[in-house]
Amino acid sequence: MKIIISIILWFFGVIFATAGLAGIFESDYAAGLSCLACGLVCLPPVGRKIPSKKARIILFIVFFVMIAPLGEYQKAQKQAAENMEYFKENHSSIIANTQKTLDKKDYEAVVLVADKYAFAKDKELIALKSEAQKLLEIQKKEEEKYSRKGYFKDKGRNRIFVISFPKDCHEEGLKKYAQKLPHTDSRITAAYFFPEGSNPPYERVQVAKTMNHANYVLYESSGYSKWRYAFMNSFTGRTQWVNCIKTPDHDLCRQQ
Repeated sequence: MKIIISIILWFFGVIFATAGLAGIFESDYAAGLSCLACGLVCLPPVGRKIPSKKARIILFIVFFVMIAPLGEYQKAQKQAAENMEYFKENHSSIIANTQKTLDKKDYEAVVLVADKYAFAKDKELIALKSEAQKLLEIQKKEEEKYSRKGYFKDKGRNRIFVISFPKDCHEEGLKKYAQKLPHTDSRITAAYFFPEGSNPPYERVQVAKTMNHANYVLYESSGYSKWRYAFMNSFTGRTQWVNCIKTPDHDLCRQQ
């Protein structure tokens, strides 16, 4: 029995020690050393120098438990160093692209990029993030003025939103608001934007039985105002934004 136990200890000792040395050679020092320690504790010549079997088992467990977290920490440190190197090498293009993103008014994307490279503590990137956050606040305050007056959703999760907005709202803000509306993949989401003071069919859209019925109410029923903007996120994922003042003949605009 002692011979079998000795063989098993030698087997695992060599495996752990070899794995530990390999980790050290690959610069994964922390996890490599822990793995090597596990292997040494298993090897009979070393194990016999440990006062008791209980102490030997405890040492093995301690070193074994340390392998994973130390390995992850080492990887995180290595990744951080690589990210910093990448940022330094591509600083100009990162700043330029982030500025373009800000100019396109995609403020959330600017914040995401700035957070990604926050470790660099770059003044230009911090300034761009600060500007984006200020503009996001302005955008959110404007969105608070919008009001979802009518909402239809069928069993297939196709949706129609009827939205009222103050006349002083900017088209770009409305467009971004539309793009953030709830949407289910492979389904249709439509939104129709009416300026305050108009007469949309809010209630009739809300109580429609089917998507076709809701569309009939919007496009064919008499006595209601035309919408100014229309948005469509189709089942293919293709989105359309239409200014019905500029292109009144578009299919997404009411013709009568």
